[in-house]
Amino acid sequence: MKRLEIGMYGLSKLEINSVGYQIISKCSALEVLRTAWSGGIRYVDTAPGYGNGVADELIKEVRSEQLNFKVCSKIGLDVQRNQFKHSVQDVYYDVDRIADSHGGFVSRVLIHSPPPDFLRDRSTCLEIIKYIRNVLGEGVSVGIALRSPNDLLYCKWGRSEQSFVFQSNFSWLDTRIRNIALDMGVSIIARSIYGSGILVGLYNSIRRYDSAITFIPEDIRHSWDIQSILERAHSEVMEFGQVCKINQHASLDDLVARQILIEDFISGAILGPTSVEELKSTLTAFCRASGHDKG
Repeated sequence: MKRLEIGMYGLSKLEINSVGYQIISKCSALEVLRTAWSGGIRYVDTAPGYGNGVADELIKEVRSEQLNFKVCSKIGLDVQRNQFKHSVQDVYYDVDRIADSHGGFVSRVLIHSPPPDFLRDRSTCLEIIKYIRNVLGEGVSVGIALRSPNDLLYCKWGRSEQSFVFQSNFSWLDTRIRNIALDMGVSIIARSIYGSGILVGLYNSIRRYDSAITFIPEDIRHSWDIQSILERAHSEVMEFGQVCKINQHASLDDLVARQILIEDFISGAILGPTSVEELKSTLTAFCRASGHDKG
């Protein structure tokens, strides 16, 4: 089965002043991580700014229980403001924070959501990559976490770099990366595989469980124009509706797992559960889709 990682973004909002989805208790976040480890997951996807540092503290806390997750982190994005740090020194500071928090546990570091003009500057990107490996070791994978799937076109140079990784949104609601990645001959680590939770609301609407797609005010998604997002993804929405109609008895987890596993250009996926129940349901679906039925 393809490698699955636990995303820390949804687990790191412990207070209202932190950017993220719904508020989650520290106890619940730790239980998700423990359940992930018990379920065979050994990698977490994070960033120094997730939860204003809460994500890294959670990873370190379970490490004290000998749950030594390999850390896949990201640098360069001010998560609270959703702005890229154009100062290279500020990006280096993120690398230093990762080294201080996770030492020899780092598996991958990606430049996080850089704008197109930054991606076109290959020399600056390579200087950052050089710094990552000088600080964290030559064995660390590097790459780009794309803000937009179309940004992959601006970093074709990454194909010639050693252990270079691309990460991008990919879900039933956003398949833009597919043709670009296939044309370039690169693989992608998929994130936002539930469309940042919008897919849950769409699935429930199609199944007529609930017609509304809403989020509470404290959730960053409350400020999103959901209707515009769905209109821009009209063809994907229509395709997803047909898939639901054909697979009448399939759960959303089943449909997501099948999509990730069937796409050859997807090398792995980041899961974003905010509860133990969500995680168990997702893992069961992936096992079922890969032919290792867990019930």
